Amino acid sequence: MWIIHYQAPYSAYVEYGTQPHRMPIEPLKRWVKRKLGYKEEEAEKISWAIWQKIAKEGTDPKPFLRPAIKEILRKYNLPYKER
Repeated sequence: MWIIHYQAPYSAYVEYGTQPHRMPIEPLKRWVKRKLGYKEEEAEKISWAIWQKIAKEGTDPKPFLRPAIKEILRKYNLPYKER
């Protein structure tokens, strides 16, 4: 039997999505600057818009691990049982 688990602390939130919640704004601003390439003033505006969306709606699931596992198991004709 194989046991596969997430290493990054946020992985499950990406895989399964989240309920609406309020997160700290500073890490979000750093992410907007690093990943989206915005400078300080624009990063501030965009961060608050994202923060408000997450506070109101949560985040949508973006499955990445389960589909990858299923594809590998299908490719090698191995059985798959989800818990």
